[in-house]
Amino acid sequence: MKSKFITLLALAVCSYLPAIAYAPPMEPQTELEQLTVIMAKYGNNPDDTQAINYAILMQDEAAIDLLLKYGAMPGHSSLEYARRTGSLDLLKKVFATGVPLDYESSDGLIYNAITAHQNDIAIYVIEKALELGKYVSHRASENLIHCARVGNLEIYSFLSSKGFEKVNNKFLSALFGWYRPENLDKKLEMVEYFL
Repeated sequence: MKSKFITLLALAVCSYLPAIAYAPPMEPQTELEQLTVIMAKYGNNPDDTQAINYAILMQDEAAIDLLLKYGAMPGHSSLEYARRTGSLDLLKKVFATGVPLDYESSDGLIYNAITAHQNDIAIYVIEKALELGKYVSHRASENLIHCARVGNLEIYSFLSSKGFEKVNNKFLSALFGWYRPENLDKKLEMVEYFL
């Protein structure tokens, strides 16, 4: 009798499973329900980073806004995630949350933006660092050399316009030496500029 009851119960449950399994997902209605979905979507991510950073990387503005509203705190790594997207607007949004620009964060952002030829981002961060007095001549020299290394004539010209032009042996070695195959055209353009 007991086994017959279990069998009937199992058949009854199984007959309803297809309806449950194929029910369309419900859209989140409240902000908290949306936040729960965002946390499930971005909280467990392949970069193993904070949900806010992954939302920035995915360029999900609605998720970023909601995470910020409910207390997400971007940090220096958030600036780099915004830089990786190539979106100056996202970078500005992260700065607007109060993430400070210091030597370490500005160095990494500028170096990586120069490498990726994300010139609008590099110029923005350099100008911001200049305003704050956190961009000094030895940093500019390193960035000029890096411009030569990757063939970034636009940032070289920008730094030159700010009075940071410096051509020395390190610069020439970088200009005529190391190169990345994907930057060869840019590098040749820069070499022609100096010839």
